[in-house]
Amino acid sequence: MKNNKAYLYYFTADFKSEKKLNDLSPISEEHSKLLYTNIFNNAIEQIGNVDNIKKIICFSVEGNPVIDEDISSQFEFINYTIEENIYEKLFEINSDDYGRNLLIFPNTIGFSSQDIKRVFDLLLDDGDALVIGKTKDNRVCFIGTNFLDEQLINHISESNFEFDDLLKRIKRKNVYYFVFNGYLSVNKLIDFKDLYILLSNRESEKFCSENIHKEFTNLFIEYKELLK
Repeated sequence: MKNNKAYLYYFTADFKSEKKLNDLSPISEEHSKLLYTNIFNNAIEQIGNVDNIKKIICFSVEGNPVIDEDISSQFEFINYTIEENIYEKLFEINSDDYGRNLLIFPNTIGFSSQDIKRVFDLLLDDGDALVIGKTKDNRVCFIGTNFLDEQLINHISESNFEFDDLLKRIKRKNVYYFVFNGYLSVNKLIDFKDLYILLSNRESEKFCSENIHKEFTNLFIEYKELLK
């Protein structure tokens, strides 16, 4: 029987990456950082509502966010340099005591605390299971697994978050696959527009609190002409 303890790894965006900020042009650098801060705060709020899992924030030392003291008490932290492969680093430190793992990749929004619980419930199976969350353009935004090994880590790293490419690389027999749809990874200007549409839907109340929604709304107001 597999061990049922669980790790959740949340990967932050590089808040200081010039390329990342330029991809959002004409949104200003200040507002781009605010956008990523809002996404980060939203994710941490949803993750914080889930009990009985070990929560780890992974961030690049070149672009780490400011971590609130209240958050620090709930999470552990792993930092890495741009030269390091963070996924390999996770494999090295991952303990056999923790059989279920959920990796949430940078700039992902749309997942709720209930989604996180559903992922971990699906990973309770004694067989090998893989839960993949993806965007409408087939980008992988999170992966849940109960068989985190070096081979899977390599597949994740080499697939560049492309859903179809990841499945081709895995090619494992006797694996239960579960796919969750409807998430968003905010990396480019078109994603910012999709975020506006996503948060305009009342369904967003499930994964974005009123306070954080107001922060996003203030940002959208600054670019109302762009969002027409």
